[in-house]
Amino acid sequence: MKKDRSIRQAQDNPLGNAQGKCDACSKPADLITYREHKVCGSCLGWWKFYEKHFERTIEFEEYLRGIRYVDPETDAKKQAKLDRDRAIVKLRKEGKIITKIATECKVSRTTVQNVLRGK
Repeated sequence: MKKDRSIRQAQDNPLGNAQGKCDACSKPADLITYREHKVCGSCLGWWKFYEKHFERTIEFEEYLRGIRYVDPETDAKKQAKLDRDRAIVKLRKEGKIITKIATECKVSRTTVQNVLRGK
């Protein structure tokens, strides 16, 4: 029986990886050393995916250590897009409210807009 168990264990852990807690998810598992980090199999795929999307390895290492690298130009573009999206949502909400008031009062949307603007 002991022989069977060791064979099964060897099949589960073919590389003879160390047992312990994963650096990423802190779950006990068979660990694989990847770029000086000990990670489990499920996190390894996640880390490789993110590494592929970074231009330089330095940025990825900083990301892993918790230092967020932000390119100022890219960050400004993202912020501008968020601001535009928020403005669009706000306008849509206002449009829905104006439409609701117009239908309840049985007047045109333009009339409601003019009243709200003080014209």
